[in-house]
Amino acid sequence: MTKRRKLLVIASAIAAVAVALILGLRRPRLVLTGLVTTDETIVSSEIQGRLQQLTVAPGDLVKNGQLLGAISAAEWKADLAYFESLAAPPRKSPKPKRT
Repeated sequence: MTKRRKLLVIASAIAAVAVALILGLRRPRLVLTGLVTTDETIVSSEIQGRLQQLTVAPGDLVKNGQLLGAISAAEWKADLAYFESLAAPPRKSPKPKRT
């Protein structure tokens, strides 16, 4: 064998070992199939307050956007007034008179 051929065989062997290591160490992709079911769903509102009315019962089928309950009007009106006061421009205080 010539020197060039020996180098080609060694390089091919190294490449084959590298490919085998890379393919052997690669984790297989996990594929799951099936049906996901749940017994529990967590629902929350955007604002806090006391629940005045519940319009659905446990086990009812609901649609996207359907009203599930109503928060007490006093609660959300107080929250609305508070946040509107934060959004309002600050009042200018009267300047003290110089004497």
